Parts: sequence; C-alpha cells; structure tokens
Amino acid sequence: MLKRRSLILGAPAAIFATQVHGQTRDVGRSVGPDLLAAVNSLPGVTEGHGRGTLTILFAPWCHVSPTLYGVTRGFLNEISLRWVPFSGGQPEGRIGTERILASGSAGSLARNFIPAGSQPEVSEPTPLSDAQDQRMRQVERAVVTETGRPLATPTLVYMRFDERYRAILGGVDAVDLRNIANVIG
Repeated sequence: MLKRRSLILGAPAAIFATQVHGQTRDVGRSVGPDLLAAVNSLPGVTEGHGRGTLTILFAPWCHVSPTLYGVTRGFLNEISLRWVPFSGGQPEGRIGTERILASGSAGSLARNFIPAGSQPEVSEPTPLSDAQDQRMRQVERAVVTETGRPLATPTLVYMRFDERYRAILGGVDAVDLRNIANVIG
C-alpha cells in the first residue's frame, strides 16, 4: 500500500527542465519503453486532441492533481491527456477512482478530486478501484526500477517524437507543459 507521505513528498521534488534561451528542454527523467507500456495497460480516461499522449497517474486526494488539471486546460488542442486514477491506499482515493473509472469520461475528473483528510466513509463497493490498485503494484515496481525513486502523485509519462521516453514524478507548470507539448510524439 502506498503511503500518503511518500507520495506527497515526491511531488515537489520532481519538477525538472524548463525553457532556456527560447529552446525546448526535456522535462522529467529518461525512462525505457517498459514503463510507458505498464502505465498504458491501466484503465483511465482520455481528453484532448493532439499528436501525442501525456499519461497522468494520480490519486484523487492529491492536492497537486486539481492544480495540474487546471493547467492542462490550455493544452487540450495540442496534446491528448490520459488520466489514470489510483487510490494511493486512501478512502478518498478509492471513491474518486471508482467514480472516474465507472464513468469512463474525462468529464468526471473535476468533480472527483476529493481532498485528503475528508475521509469519506467507503460505503459503496469499489471493485474498479480495488482492481486498479492491484495493477498499480506492477507500475510502482517499474517506476522504482526505471527512476530509482518511489511513485509520486501525480506521475506523468510520455514518449517524445524521437521515441525517447520521459517520466515526471510530481506536478508540472504551464512552462513544463509547453515544453512537453513541443516534443511529444
């Protein structure tokens, strides 16, 4: 089970390259294709239309994820966004993940960010969330193997136009998203 503390601590420590002298620089850590394949094997919801896909693993209780969601609104015509929820071992995450996966629609994202500590009672069954958490164990191992760091929420994974793979363990801002949009393939 993921610990909220290790996920939150990983988020701010993982923002990498920015724009320098008008040139686009890589954002994130170099990873292999196996990580992207593991991430893409998970159910999620997709929005936007673009030449490449940025996959975002997130826990609905993560305080960074709603901010990232807001920043991504300006990029929906340039890149596709694939949101992949997981519970992160928290009741708020189980409920949010279940609702997002059951809807099958990116339109459900904004209303299912559930603040940490609200601790809603999980009275409804969460089979989709529970299955997602089982699959996430493989992804967690792949993240550690590829990056040497634990999974953070959010974690972003994408393939560049030149077929190099990148992962960002933590949130990004509009400058980082611009750099990703410039190189995503």
